[in-house]
Amino acid sequence: MGTRWWTGRSLLVILVSSCCGCYPFRISNHRHFVLHQMPISQGSGISMPRTTGLYVSSNGSSALFFYADGKVLFYDTEWLPGWFWKNPDSSLWAMENAPRRFYRDSWGVYSVRHDSLELQSFAFSWQRSLVHHVVDLGAQQFGDTVFHIGSIYQHEFNRASPWNSTYRYYPCTFRPDSSKAWFSRRSWYRNHLHPTRK
Repeated sequence: MGTRWWTGRSLLVILVSSCCGCYPFRISNHRHFVLHQMPISQGSGISMPRTTGLYVSSNGSSALFFYADGKVLFYDTEWLPGWFWKNPDSSLWAMENAPRRFYRDSWGVYSVRHDSLELQSFAFSWQRSLVHHVVDLGAQQFGDTVFHIGSIYQHEFNRASPWNSTYRYYPCTFRPDSSKAWFSRRSWYRNHLHPTRK
């Protein structure tokens, strides 16, 4: 009886800690995560995201870092004091010195097809505790200094929602390490990587 009680209590502690973001355990539904199997560039003579600096939304609430290996980091800047564009230097300093706890859940991949930018990432589902689900974002009329994302598609709920945000390039030297992407060492990712991403 005592052993069973402690086992149940331990499980409860793990679940509570996970929901609070304190325990690095996640269940990942990666069935729809397939963009890493495609080439980074699907075409010739097309614009590619710049892999130096970052792209920041017009209202300064979010940013994207692109990497040569086809990864992308979704950085939520709304925790910073003020909007990014009001004081870029101060915002970059805050981003560089902020805790990295949320980085694990913020990585995805991208591919460019003609003038369209495709992004795929995981989102945390509060409706289903501890579950990552796949989301797709697409930018039309993509350019290497500015692009617009109109909507986000959530595979978990089989629905599209407005995103409606324009991102503009801003040069900087701050670059989070893409090798820290949580899925980098997963076999379902490594074993199906397109050669352009290796």
